[in-house]
Amino acid sequence: MNNLQLIEKVLYYIDEHICEELTYERLAEVFGCSSFHFHKIFSSVTELSITEYIRKRRLTIAHIMLCETTESVADICYRAGFNSIQTFHRVFKNTFGMQPLAARERQAKVTYRSVEEIITGYLKRIAVEGVFSIEPRFEEREEFVIAGYRKHTRDGFDVIGESWFELKSSLAAIERKNKHTMYGFEDYSEEFCSEPLSFYYMAGVEVGKDTPLQDGMYRKVVQKAKYAVFTVNGNNANGEIGEAFKYIYFVWLPNFEGYKKPHDWNKERELRAEASRVKGFKGKREYPWVVVYQGEVIGQIQLFHFFNHNTCAEVGYFIKKTYWNLGINTKVLKAVCRFGIETMGLERIEAFVHVDNIGSNRTLQKAGFVKEGTLRKRFEIKGELYDCNAYSFVKDNLESK
Repeated sequence: MNNLQLIEKVLYYIDEHICEELTYERLAEVFGCSSFHFHKIFSSVTELSITEYIRKRRLTIAHIMLCETTESVADICYRAGFNSIQTFHRVFKNTFGMQPLAARERQAKVTYRSVEEIITGYLKRIAVEGVFSIEPRFEEREEFVIAGYRKHTRDGFDVIGESWFELKSSLAAIERKNKHTMYGFEDYSEEFCSEPLSFYYMAGVEVGKDTPLQDGMYRKVVQKAKYAVFTVNGNNANGEIGEAFKYIYFVWLPNFEGYKKPHDWNKERELRAEASRVKGFKGKREYPWVVVYQGEVIGQIQLFHFFNHNTCAEVGYFIKKTYWNLGINTKVLKAVCRFGIETMGLERIEAFVHVDNIGSNRTLQKAGFVKEGTLRKRFEIKGELYDCNAYSFVKDNLESK
């Protein structure tokens, strides 16, 4: 599996876990990548940072829910994965130019790109960008030491130029092993941050392990490794080096078959991640999933409002109108109820639906829910109170099937 295939899997994973806490560190861990290279590859394909991508994906789901359900803005906010109603209102308006209720009233349309469309767009881009092409050579290099001036880019990327200025001012006093080579070393091994991107940068030269250094200089031991060596004829003043970096990270690396994940990912890491999620079920306020059909996010379902020592929960769901009457909601409800009872240890799952919502009442009944009665003035829609039917699915329902 090459890196483009990896990112495709990541995009599907994000869609399936969009309402959970998702960070680039978690995704890198689940898929067995270093945080830095994962961030670079991801942004090259999606043209967004991981945080931006997840936020926009959540906003899209929230927009669909606003236009196709009668749920309150607060419920939609939390079910779409936002932890603050104030933040939700702010980012929604910044993104769509209107408040959530205005989007509902106008039934405004939102552009949604499926995973397939994202991958296809990337392939079209690299068809053009690939004109700038560099083929590397590969070489093994023994451990070596560089010394120079190191600064963190959290203070701004001007520190890179400052590091070079300090190095060149001190060259005459440094005992160098190779007088024809200098190194610009981007160190992601400590205090690396993906968003905003920041890392330690070092301008240095090769020295011996015991070479005396001037005050303020830093020594870095570079471990033995196999390197891809790219040769660029040009300089940064004319942009050649910048173009080379763009090609390496955005075109060559995502499609390089030799860039492999750690061998133990396939079983051990996946099982550890799943075990971690299972341990986190109880005590959570909600546990949501998105509904994906043929690569498209078409709805959401979640268990929430856990009570009675986490043995009971409420289920809520929605699906886009174009996918109604296909049996999808019934199938999803059955799967979530089985999961809730067999895996999460629930004894009872509740659902509440508007008395006049014939389709949703029928869906619950087909999924095995039993109507327990009607609750008067239970739903609030646009300031008015409506009656709803109360349904339950208990452990005995599952065992009797």
